[in-house]
Amino acid sequence: MEIVNTLDSVTKQYIIAYRNRFNPTDEHVRTAIPLNRLNGVISFEERSVLFRVVNYLDSQTNWKILHNIKWRIAKSSKGLENDLPHTHANLIFLPYNFVTLSFESIARMMLHEKIHIYQRLYPIPTVILFKTHWNIVMKRKRTSTAPTARTNPDTNDILYYLYHPLTKSFGYYEATYLPTALTLTDVTYTFVKESVILGHQDTTYFDLIETFKIGQYDHPNEVMACLLTKMAFDDIQHRPTNKWINMYLKQNGISQ
Repeated sequence: MEIVNTLDSVTKQYIIAYRNRFNPTDEHVRTAIPLNRLNGVISFEERSVLFRVVNYLDSQTNWKILHNIKWRIAKSSKGLENDLPHTHANLIFLPYNFVTLSFESIARMMLHEKIHIYQRLYPIPTVILFKTHWNIVMKRKRTSTAPTARTNPDTNDILYYLYHPLTKSFGYYEATYLPTALTLTDVTYTFVKESVILGHQDTTYFDLIETFKIGQYDHPNEVMACLLTKMAFDDIQHRPTNKWINMYLKQNGISQ
């Protein structure tokens, strides 16, 4: 595990690119985001907690590929991203007061964020999960950001289309700021319908969001991080995702 106190040039470039995606509401609900976004040295107590969490997570699953990704962790300054955990490049930013949370909350948070690192390092297996096992379609890249759509550092501008059985239409989800939004969590999840016909009406993705009560579903990256964390901690099973885990996360395809 590497504790990071100074940002490297690659991470700074990720932050700049992220900031350049902001719309006016993104700016309004966030505090200023300087490049030096860290909160100084992580204390001995905080390091001890992090080491215990890392050891616990490495023993919690046999997801060998995920274990092989080095933990790189930094502590954010107070108020940054409304004190929500997030990632840039291969660095996890924990909120400044993470040590006040319960052990399980920290562990869930860190696993969720490490899955986002996996998504950046292994984009092809990630897309295979989305397209082959969840049956959603990578349709196109977003050409512009809606003025009320929340920008998320853990997602990208690729739009993934699904079939929505309640509206009987194709489209994608996005997190839309409420008119009175003051924080990053003042959003509603909106289904954006588009006049596309994908040739099938598969509801695998829609059903997993509903069945497992996925709280963040503005992008498949978030659904993946939420679902895999639930599978690790809550002993739930999702057959299409289990199949993908055996193929891409486990060494030599070890059975779950």
